Amino acid sequence: MCTTIANGINKKSEGECAIEYSDQFSLLETAAAMQFCDVIVTNDSGLMHIAAAMKKKLVAIFGSTVREFGFFPVGTENIVIERKGLYCRPCSHIGRSNCPEGHFRCMNEIQVDDVVGSIKAIDGGMKT
Repeated sequence: MCTTIANGINKKSEGECAIEYSDQFSLLETAAAMQFCDVIVTNDSGLMHIAAAMKKKLVAIFGSTVREFGFFPVGTENIVIERKGLYCRPCSHIGRSNCPEGHFRCMNEIQVDDVVGSIKAIDGGMKT
């Protein structure tokens, strides 16, 4: 899934600005690699909080969780992408890998253009 997201971002940006490193680094190595990033794109996870603690520009994708649960990024410039107004959201305070309703609209309705637009907005234009 991470490769698909990075490829979609690169296709929309007409460059190689997104690099996918899932399962290649330890947690400490991932945090060290973040030092070299202009913008971090992540889901609502521990990596989001590490990026925020490092004061990195951050685009966070939220599915089943919401701001009101207290897990939003703090202390850094950020954009949170989420599908507000869904009757089934939130369905969890820790996130889910599958949807109890069977449609996963909270994530499936977030498009590559949403992510690319947020990166451009927070970074003042992607470097290609």
